[in-house]
Amino acid sequence: MSKPKITPINRNNKFFSQRDFELEMVIYKTTNLVNGKIYIGQDSKNNPDYLGSGKIIKRAIKKHGKDNFTKEIIESCVSKEGLDERERYWIGKLNSTNKTIGYNITDGGEGCLGLRHSDETKRIMRLNNMGSNNPMYGKRLSEESISRRSHKVKLEGTFKGENNGNFKFNIPETDLTKLFLEENKTIGEIANIFECSRDVINNNLRKFNIIKPKSNKYNLDINVICDLTKDGLTQVQIGEIYGCSNKLINKYIKRHG
Repeated sequence: MSKPKITPINRNNKFFSQRDFELEMVIYKTTNLVNGKIYIGQDSKNNPDYLGSGKIIKRAIKKHGKDNFTKEIIESCVSKEGLDERERYWIGKLNSTNKTIGYNITDGGEGCLGLRHSDETKRIMRLNNMGSNNPMYGKRLSEESISRRSHKVKLEGTFKGENNGNFKFNIPETDLTKLFLEENKTIGEIANIFECSRDVINNNLRKFNIIKPKSNKYNLDINVICDLTKDGLTQVQIGEIYGCSNKLINKYIKRHG
């Protein structure tokens, strides 16, 4: 039996045999034939049955069935570093992290922690979302769709009770009163204690009508100040009596009308 013919393949001015090529690491594109959405991934073993391991693509395959997906090799690599770099490039070029057209969750590579995109990648990503390239270009929800969504939200109480994203932050009024009024903690400090956002604390303060009285460390008394004013004292002289500036006296008078 004659040996199979091996045809050299040129990749970036480097020649590989057909056998080498079959063992190469590859960047692939998985396409959903039902809705056209794509997934870009890397495969170090070039397994033709491997369609992707991302959470969203796996969920889509389970929903639509494996037969409704195709896989094509878009580039081959000979090192893990090259594989990571080219995966990031193709994800950016094809904009597959855009949930309307793709299934990718991250920008590729090793999870992309701390990744800084090159200027070229940024340019490509920007072009992919400009004008007619944007999948939502020229589209607008119909009044019927808006009305239907609004009705569903009101009917099902989408943002009420347990459906509200901040529902888990059940902050007792007594604790909030103690921290905010008695211990004089800031909103940021209270948010850190309950491990929530400042907005959650502000919303609860308004809900319980917890209001911190304005500071009056100089013990200003509007009735006394009025009497001193009637006696002909200036705001500078009144400030000297209280040990504060005339600007503070002026502000206090304006606050009390």
